[in-house]
Formats: sequence, structure tokens, C-alpha cells
Amino acid sequence: MRTLLQKIEELKSNNEIYKLINTPNYILMINIILSVLFSISLFFAPFVYVIFGLCVISIILSNGLNKIYNICFWSIFANCFRVSAADNSMYAYILIIGCVLISVDFLIDVFYKKKKFNLVISILYATLAIFMALPIGGFSFTKTIVPILSLFIIFISTIKSNEIDFVLLAKIFIYGILISSIISVFRNIFKRVTDFNFNFQGPTENTVRFSALFTDPNFYSTCLMIALSLLVVLFIKDKINWHFYFILFAFSIFSYMTMSKMCYILYFVNIIALIVALSFKKQVLMKKLLSIGIALIVCVLSLFGVFKYSSKTLGRFGAEGSFMAKVAPKYDLTDVFEWMYKEEEIVIIQNNTNNTNSLTQPNQSLEVENQIYQEQIEQGAVEYLPAIKNFLNSKLGRWLNGLATFRLSLWLGYFSYLVQNPVALLFGVGENPEYLKIATNVGILQFEPHNSFIQFVYSYGLIGFGLVVAIVVMTILNNKNKFKNFNILSILPIFILFCCLMSLCWVGAYQVPFFILLASFCMTFVKREKVLTSEFKNDKIISNNSLKGEGDENV
Repeated sequence: MRTLLQKIEELKSNNEIYKLINTPNYILMINIILSVLFSISLFFAPFVYVIFGLCVISIILSNGLNKIYNICFWSIFANCFRVSAADNSMYAYILIIGCVLISVDFLIDVFYKKKKFNLVISILYATLAIFMALPIGGFSFTKTIVPILSLFIIFISTIKSNEIDFVLLAKIFIYGILISSIISVFRNIFKRVTDFNFNFQGPTENTVRFSALFTDPNFYSTCLMIALSLLVVLFIKDKINWHFYFILFAFSIFSYMTMSKMCYILYFVNIIALIVALSFKKQVLMKKLLSIGIALIVCVLSLFGVFKYSSKTLGRFGAEGSFMAKVAPKYDLTDVFEWMYKEEEIVIIQNNTNNTNSLTQPNQSLEVENQIYQEQIEQGAVEYLPAIKNFLNSKLGRWLNGLATFRLSLWLGYFSYLVQNPVALLFGVGENPEYLKIATNVGILQFEPHNSFIQFVYSYGLIGFGLVVAIVVMTILNNKNKFKNFNILSILPIFILFCCLMSLCWVGAYQVPFFILLASFCMTFVKREKVLTSEFKNDKIISNNSLKGEGDENV
């Protein structure tokens, strides 16, 4: 066995073609070419199998953790990477094949090459994987296997982080988002795109929210904003050149097209971070002013586009103008629920009191609201804790609830359930549960929590969440020399990621492990660049001294 492995290693090291296809430029280029060919499958469905075969070949020929780049790139196309909407995504099989091949390489490192890894961290990951695999709440491939495979990718990339090229991984993600967005713009040409996407209505009847190749514009917004934050980091660190401005402009347009409140806010956070970082960057004054000027022009043009398109788009930010919040103070949520139901975002169990079809009557009295609320509890819906119910009924609570698109009702409903059910709080209810039925004054909300942290605790309990916290703490302690000197660049992607996880349920999504890897690697990347620069300067000084005949002992 050892002899066979030695021969394989020799063939790899001596084969020039194998070396070429594992260079960063080739890895990026081949994935871009395959994504362009992927557009053919949006005309001719069976061509998906051809792309799948080429992707598998590319992964097999990838050396070591280079497979991660291919897996990351195609996670962005997962929703449309299928023959029909009823079929499983072909990306799931790419994920499985990639993880199997990576695990084989890992076993070779452990048992043949005798490489040592942190035992405590490995045990924590294994414990969490076993806990997530427990048959609690039923079995589902996407909700049971995918989170475990995602966990494995994070584990293997963390313990072998020196083999991961952050710049290449970031570029892979950025170009994946860019290409998938461009393809979706021409959905009238690529007819099959509409088979996998819902048309989310915007704030006016004649507007549709842009979601690229994703099913939901909010999920797309998360990917877009993380990609934009990575683009800012790479530009400031001189890892991406003139095409930065083209990508920035394209991302600005796509951000505006999502009509997402979260996307608008995080977009301007990214732009502000870019301008601040450029201001402190050591470069020629004219070049610095030019870069800042272009960034400001792009920002102003995007803002003008939002105002020009529809003033109602910005109205989503206020309690008076929001199509969600404008009815919240009166608790007349009929329009809200109908809009959500039309977008297939929510399941509403209507209250048929007095044989009416509407959920409630406008300006109803407090007594009627309380009567409806009690009827929902009798039907088995979750009851809010008294303090939470009073807060939601307050003027401030209603305003915040409307601003958050009724997420507070969901968060606090799930929180109330967990507090009232200690077993579920400790062990979770599994990754394939039904959404909770939450009692409100107007009807029963049956909806996902719209918060990844709450979703994780609901699914895996405090035990699972505690294991995640332990993994994070041990990873930081094990790499404490890398996590130093934070600045606006190092924390930008992880801040964007945190905001997105707070507003959406990402547990079990294909893209999650790469969000986490990109955000965490960015924190160490900025520090590592400083260290490398310092080492380069020291080497240069030593080299100059040696030319002068000095410092021979140091050399």
C-alpha cells in the first residue's frame, strides 16, 4: 500500500499537466468556462449531465484541498443544477464525491504520512457530527446529510488552513456570484431559469425582486453582500486590479434590484468600509482620490437608481411606509399575510371567526384581539411569554416588528416555545421538524424562525450550540497568533455574515461552509499579509547586508 501511494505521489510531482491544472489561474479559468457551458443546460436540460461529468473530472484531477474551490464555485449554481425542478440538485452529488475524495486524502495524511492534528478540536467536530446525525425529527438528505458534509468541509479546511489559498477561494466565490447573476438577467433567453425561481413581487405591483439563480432574493442578497465585502478586501490588498470597478458596478446594480432592506443597508456598509480603507491606504495621492471618487460615483448612481425606480422601495424602511409595517400598528395583517402567501413564503392558518374569510377586521377592539389570541392557543399554537406579549403590543414593539418584516414575532415565538419546553431547549427537535404554530392576535403564524442562531438551537438544542461555541473557542485559542490586530478589513466579511445569519435561516444551505471559511480566513489573511511583508523586509535587509559583507553570521 505504501509503495502504491509513493508511486502515485511521484506521478503527480513529475506530471507537468497535473501541476498546470492545479495552479490558481487554471482552477479559476476552468470553473468560469464550465459555468458558461452550464448556460447551455438552461436551454437543453440533458446537458446538465455533461456539466456534471466535467465537474467530477475536474474535482478528481484536483490535488488535495484544491477540490474545495470547485465545490465552493458550484454551490452558487446548486438551485438550477438539475434536470427538472422536481429532481435533486446535481450539486449534492458533487458535494458527496468531493467530500469522499477529501476524506481519503485526510486518512492518507493521518495513517500514511503520520501528520498530526489538534485532537481536542477533532473530537469536538466528531461529537457535533454524531449529535447532528441522531434521528431526532426525522431524516432528510438536505437537512440531515448536507449540514454534516458542510461541517466536514469546515473541519478539514480549518485544520489544514495552510493549504487553502484565501485569495483564490474569494475570487472563486466572487466570480460565481457575478456569472450566476448575469445569467439570471437574461432569464427571458434562458427559459429554464424560471422553472427554479419564484417571482417575488416588489413593493409595487409591476416590480419583481431580483434573486439571480436562487429561490429567494434575501438569500441571494446574503451571497451578494459577502461577495462584495470580499471584493473590497481584495482590492484594498491589491489582489484584484482594474476589473474591480466593473464588478463593483455590477454588484451595485444587482443589490438595488433585490429590493432588500438588508441588502441596501449592508451595501452602504461595504461602500463606507471601502472609502475608509482607501483613505488610510498608503499610495499615491492622485490614485487614492481617484479610487475614492469612483467608489462615491458608483454609490451615488446606485442610490439615485433606487430613488428613480420607486420611492416606495425606500418606504420599506419605515414603520409608516413599509408594506409590512404600515398595517402593524392596527394589527390588520390581512394584506401582509396575503402578500406572503402569494410569494409562497408562509403558511397561514386562517381564523374563520364569524365565518369571514379575512384574518381580522381593521381597527378591532382589544377585547376582540385577546379573544382571537386565546382561540389560537386553544388550537395548540405557541403562547408568548407575558413580558414578550406586552412588548409586541407596545408602540415600540410594533414599530420594530414592522421594520424587521415581522421577524420579531417569529424570534420571540420560538424563544417562548424553547423556554417553555426544557427538553427541546436542551436537545433540540431535529433538523427536519415542522415549523412552530405561533399565536398572534390575528391568526396563527406557521413559519421558519428567520434567524440562523435560533434555528440551530431549535434543531440541535443548547448541547449542539454549546459544541459549536467550544469549536470556535478552541480554534481561536489554537490560532491565537493569527487572530490579532483586527481592523475594518479583517472584520468586514464576518460582520456582514453575522447580520445575514441574524435575519435568515441558513442552517443546511449549501453555501454556509464557504461563508464561514471566507469570513474566518479573511480575519487571518489581513494579519498574515502584514507578517509576510515584515518577513520580506527583514530578508531584504539581510540580503543587502550580505552583499556588503556584513551580517554573515545571520545569513
